[in-house]
Amino acid sequence: MSTNPAIRLGFLAVALLASAALAPPVQAVESALWGATPLDQGQWGVWGALGAPDVEGGARFGLSSVADVGARLRLSGGTGATMGGFGVTMSGLARLRLARLGDWEVALVAEPGLNVHGSAQHWAPLVKAKADKATNLVAFDLGLPAVTASTWLTPSLLLAVGVAAPLRVYVLPEATLEVPIVLQVATEAKVSGHWSALAGGEFGGNFYGPGAGSATADWSWRLRLGLGWR
Repeated sequence: MSTNPAIRLGFLAVALLASAALAPPVQAVESALWGATPLDQGQWGVWGALGAPDVEGGARFGLSSVADVGARLRLSGGTGATMGGFGVTMSGLARLRLARLGDWEVALVAEPGLNVHGSAQHWAPLVKAKADKATNLVAFDLGLPAVTASTWLTPSLLLAVGVAAPLRVYVLPEATLEVPIVLQVATEAKVSGHWSALAGGEFGGNFYGPGAGSATADWSWRLRLGLGWR
């Protein structure tokens, strides 16, 4: 005895609805100042960090469940892996969550901005051109996005890792292209209430295209410790 197809479809629909109703809900991932998970819509977050070769302050604002925007100000006492001079970097921030892979969130993070550095020491392209001396630098960061992934190792400890290759175009002392390739590692630990402790590092190299002499490369690093509120 065969069963009417419409009846079979009806039983299947009921079974699917019942399984959906009984399935455990998907837990929302908590937002973070650093890492891949944007702040909630309408949420503000701010942070400050001390480190080498720079100090920084920043803010983010949640636009939606998948994106937030913000700004960062860095005051620097060095360039690449060399201390010397004084610089200011003003950047915009845009973070877009792409996917969730198991316990990991994956996002693109773009940071276009302007960098000005006075009396920079040992700028690699000038060293290559046999002119190792202090120089003034002005450059634009084009904001090529970094790929960032993060996960909450515990309910109060976030781990974030990323790879960035932003493009920087120098207009002073001479038109020069810089392509950093940087590994990023950061943690965010809840301390009390809205407060979090932040720590991070960036390690890699800067590769310079034609300009200011000839193509060359230099090491790059950054360390940070700070506090955040969200």
